[in-house]
Amino acid sequence: MARRSGRRLVPGLAAAAGLAVAVGVLPASASGGERWVIVGANTLSWVDGAGELAWFLGSIGADVIITVERRADDLPGMARVADNYSDDFKVSRQTAVFCREGLRCEGGVSALFGAPGCGMPVGVARVDGQLCTIGVHVPPPVSGCVEGRAAYVEAVTSHLDGGRVVDDWLGCEAGDPAVLVGDFNDVPGGAVYRAFRARGFGDALPWQAPRAGSWPAGGGYPPLPFFRLDHALPGDVATGGAKIIPVPGSDHRGVWLEVLKPRE
Repeated sequence: MARRSGRRLVPGLAAAAGLAVAVGVLPASASGGERWVIVGANTLSWVDGAGELAWFLGSIGADVIITVERRADDLPGMARVADNYSDDFKVSRQTAVFCREGLRCEGGVSALFGAPGCGMPVGVARVDGQLCTIGVHVPPPVSGCVEGRAAYVEAVTSHLDGGRVVDDWLGCEAGDPAVLVGDFNDVPGGAVYRAFRARGFGDALPWQAPRAGSWPAGGGYPPLPFFRLDHALPGDVATGGAKIIPVPGSDHRGVWLEVLKPRE
C-alpha cells in the first residue's frame, strides 16, 4: 500500500493495528454468532458524577454489568436485578447486578466476606439459564482489610471448580459455566489471582499490557493506571474480545468481556 500510494502514515497505522490484534494488544471483537457482553466495574463510592457514570455504563452495549461501590443506582436500558443497597453497609461495601432490559437474567448478592469491618460481597447473575457471571470485590491489602482477603477468596472459590459452579449458589446452578469479573485488588501472579486461576479460570487480558493497567485511573489519584488489579477470568466458556474500559470518576478502570453463546 505504501509503495503504490506513496504515503506511509495510513498504511503504517493499518499494519500496526492488524499486528496489535494478531498478538492480542488490542481486543478482537467476536465476529458472527451470538454473544453476551459482561462488564465488571468498581465505580468508586465517594465521588460525584452519578449521572455521567450512569449514562456511560448504559451506553456501552453490555448485557450484564456488576458494579462494586455504590454510586449510580440506575442505568439506562438496564434492570437492577439484585443489590444490597437496603442493608446497613457503607457504600463502599455495596454492590449491584444490572441486566439488559428484556434479557432473561436472575441475580443475587452475597453476605459480606472478609475481616470484621472490611467485608465485601459477591454479585452474581445467571444469564439465559446458561451462564453464571460473578462480580468480585476482594478486600484491599491495607490495614484492617488485608486480614480478610484469604477468607473472601475461600468463600468464593469454594463454589467453583473446573471453570464452573459446583453447587446451587446465589441463583446460579451446579454445573453452570462461569466467568469472574471485577476488582481483585491483586496483580497477575499474586496469591489472590493464582487462587482463582487454580479453579479452572483463564485470563482474558494476558497480552494487553500496558493497555490492561486498571489502577490508579483518577478519582483523586493520578491517572496512571500502572497496576492491573481488575480482571476478566473466563471459566469453561468460549470468549471473544476483552478489554479494559474507563469508568467516569473512578480510580479503577473496568473490565469488558465477550462470552460466546453455546451453539444449540
